[in-house]
Amino acid sequence: MDGYPHNRTCCTNYGGPSLVQLMFLFFGTCYVIACVVYETYGILKARVGR
Repeated sequence: MDGYPHNRTCCTNYGGPSLVQLMFLFFGTCYVIACVVYETYGILKARVGR
């Protein structure tokens, strides 16, 4: 037996996320927050307008 055939395991340090991944995460989070705020505003405006 030569041992485990792979040099990466669950404990290997794979490095951090790339800049592109961080940008997608940032803009995706901003988009979700903007959608929630917009929908909440629409719901509250509809309730007050009754």
